[in-house]
Amino acid sequence: MKPLWYGLLLALGACAGCVWLPKQPDKPSAAPPPAVAVAKPTRPTMRVTADRVNDANAHEMARALEDELDRDSEANEGPH
Repeated sequence: MKPLWYGLLLALGACAGCVWLPKQPDKPSAAPPPAVAVAKPTRPTMRVTADRVNDANAHEMARALEDELDRDSEANEGPH
């Protein structure tokens, strides 16, 4: 009989705002879908070949070759 009275007393106290009842835990929300890595589109470029290099454009072709090697190494590394 005592548990009934304590339950009734707890319910009345909760209705009056004197006692707080424990909250039920929220259900975990669905996890967002994993982000898909989007590869950057590569712009078509002319490859540096020996027949395109001459004395007039040697520095420009050296920079182009360096850029080409950097792009290739980045493409080979991929996402970590």
